[in-house]
Amino acid sequence: MSTFSNTFQVVSQDKPRWEKTDDGFLRCKARVLAERVMPYGRQELSEVPDDVPGDTIPMYVSRDTMASADSIRTVEGAEVVAGDHNGVDPETIKTYSVGSVAGTPVMDGPYLVCDLLIKDPQAIAAIEAGEIGES
Repeated sequence: MSTFSNTFQVVSQDKPRWEKTDDGFLRCKARVLAERVMPYGRQELSEVPDDVPGDTIPMYVSRDTMASADSIRTVEGAEVVAGDHNGVDPETIKTYSVGSVAGTPVMDGPYLVCDLLIKDPQAIAAIEAGEIGES
């Protein structure tokens, strides 16, 4: 059985924000949220007026909203999902989670930036090959 270690090796000079743990996991920084208008499902929001049409509601997410302590806390330790699946719950975590947010996210300009600890070997290979990641 492998033990978790907090020592890291830089993957390459052109990817200085990518590091590998002694166990082969990938730690990388990623912009996970940007100040912008985002679609929210009606069920995700409270107090939506009845005269707002549709099941998807565009909402502006400001830098100040993302930087609030409550917002930051919701991202700490969150599962990382690769692909089209938006989220996980206790029933789907083993199917869709490829890692988690490590540490406390920080604001960098209009972006919320997180350290991600990617543990799934296929996701690590896809990230390293440039097949998934920030666009």
